[in-house]
Amino acid sequence: AALAERNAQLNLAHKAARVGSYSYDLTARSMRISRASAEAYGLPDGTIEVAGQQWCARVHRDDVQRLRTEHIRAFKERRRELVNEFRFVRPGGEIRWIEARSLVAYDDVGRAERMTGVYIDVTERRKSEDHKNLLIAELDHRVKNVLACVAAVAQRSRECSRSSDEFLEVLNGRISSLANAHALLSRSHWEGVELGELVRNELAPCTIEGSNLIVGPDIVLAAEATQPLSMVLHELATNATKYGALSTRRGRVSVCWKRQSSSHRPLTLEWCETGGPAIVAPGPSGYGSSVIRDLIPYELGGSVDYVLAPAGVRCRVEIPAKWLSNGLRRRTSRNDSARQAHAAL
Repeated sequence: AALAERNAQLNLAHKAARVGSYSYDLTARSMRISRASAEAYGLPDGTIEVAGQQWCARVHRDDVQRLRTEHIRAFKERRRELVNEFRFVRPGGEIRWIEARSLVAYDDVGRAERMTGVYIDVTERRKSEDHKNLLIAELDHRVKNVLACVAAVAQRSRECSRSSDEFLEVLNGRISSLANAHALLSRSHWEGVELGELVRNELAPCTIEGSNLIVGPDIVLAAEATQPLSMVLHELATNATKYGALSTRRGRVSVCWKRQSSSHRPLTLEWCETGGPAIVAPGPSGYGSSVIRDLIPYELGGSVDYVLAPAGVRCRVEIPAKWLSNGLRRRTSRNDSARQAHAAL
């Protein structure tokens, strides 16, 4: 009775820890397993002995040869301990990651005759590691993109600057804009940025109270669209501050956007300057102008109509629907999640 009670406790411990013990006879090619292992690995209840061939048939086909090669190498090297990781396919197709920790016994002539050890279910750990590796790869990709963008901005800014002071001022503004867009994306966990927030963020450093009008529905830009649009807005705001409406106290900038009810229609954003000095005929196109005109079509497949009208700059930007989502629906789902979490607490 005492032995039965201890075995029951051991089985419960095995189930809780997702651990099973085993002993494999290499000569007879048969395996004895703990009762807890049967349930954990989808074997019939009460199974305590399994043929080696039957067990190997449950090992994922992509891992069978690797596992066999690791065993053969360990036996040739007369290793006493062996650790393997492989995928095990349960009935129904569920795949679990298993870590096997084994002690190997050899006969008098050095031939492996028995393996004894434990199987540990490490599926959750492997999923966590895979997720971490995915995040690292994504971070690496984003960092490379940002560095490439900064390098291109620095090169083009230097080419279009007439002095080192002008170069440093222009470069600092453009990098700060990139950093601000990145901060907005980071705050939203790279799910996207509300268009109104992005516009206000870009105009904030160069406007005074009452000098701008920002109007539009709740729209969320996809993460991939946020940086290109922020760069365009930065160049428009910079030009307005130096030469346009924001260079005088009477000047005014309005940024309005709309989207028709159809979810397949593009977003239309209009930048309009009034009350500033008359716009003179432009000289050769600089880097800022090329960003305004070319970046959205190149990066997002949209269109830009940039007009240097005498009464003030006008810029109409169209962004395809695939880069947009409904901001109200996004906030509502977050609020619902918050309420559910609060109710659970």
